[in-house]
Amino acid sequence: MQWRGEGTARRVVAHQQVPPRPTTPPSNSALRECLAALAQAGDTATQRRALADIRQRASAARKGKEGKINVYQYLGPLDLGLILRRAVAVGDWGIAEHVLAHGGDKVSFPTAAMAEAALLACCREGKPEVAQSILLKLLTTNSAPPPSASSSSSHSSSPSIYTVILRALGKAGHWEACLELLRQPVLAPLLVEDEACFEAGITACGRQGCVEEAMGLYDDFRAQQQQRHSSFTSAAIHNAAIKACARGGSLARAQGIIREAQQDGVLPSVAAFNALLLTCGRLGAWDAGAKVLVDMKALGVDPNEVR
Repeated sequence: MQWRGEGTARRVVAHQQVPPRPTTPPSNSALRECLAALAQAGDTATQRRALADIRQRASAARKGKEGKINVYQYLGPLDLGLILRRAVAVGDWGIAEHVLAHGGDKVSFPTAAMAEAALLACCREGKPEVAQSILLKLLTTNSAPPPSASSSSSHSSSPSIYTVILRALGKAGHWEACLELLRQPVLAPLLVEDEACFEAGITACGRQGCVEEAMGLYDDFRAQQQQRHSSFTSAAIHNAAIKACARGGSLARAQGIIREAQQDGVLPSVAAFNALLLTCGRLGAWDAGAKVLVDMKALGVDPNEVR
């Protein structure tokens, strides 16, 4: 038995089949023209217009009636790097974040110096999270080695690019991002040579009261250094760990690090002792505070007035 209209309904359904999604972007040539314009742009206004065109075409393709298309997948790592470099240079953080969100995992820059300049600009403009995202994509791009751990500056006292990023992330409260960078396997051989990176990570965790995470970094760096040297003599790492414990209210652990510092022949700074004393006062731990003053006197550290 056939219901009336059944055959007609089937024919209608057959005519309403969804067309297959296109395999090539309809605006690929136009996107290439935008990239060429961006590469040739010499002034800020022209660069901003080219970046706006790229984002407009990318956004339109993602919302197209013929099916969502991610046009960034048709660009190479160097193309994406060009967009990011120009976006950072003119402060167009919207397109930078759009590329980082939708442009895949790989980004490349022509030289390590260009990569470092872009990362420094992000931190200088208060966008350390953008710098971290760019760096992580650089680390996943085989053709793009990470920037050198030593600063490109001629002054040896200048911090490395990694230290700059970690400090900026810490000041912005992104302690988890600091941990993610410090635990990147590709960076491990570089960062173990740069104690300022671990100091920045410990400080970032300490600012947010994350004592366990801060002590994890302290223990990791201490173990790595002891494997390479006969003693651990980093005053900066000891001081950062003491301050982190003090901020987190972990007085016993802070005093334990002071004892370790003494065993290692390191004298904690007045600032580290002050942080511990302030915590003792905040917690009403007067006996612990008195013991800190005794330790300072025994070590020859003169207390000063904390304002």
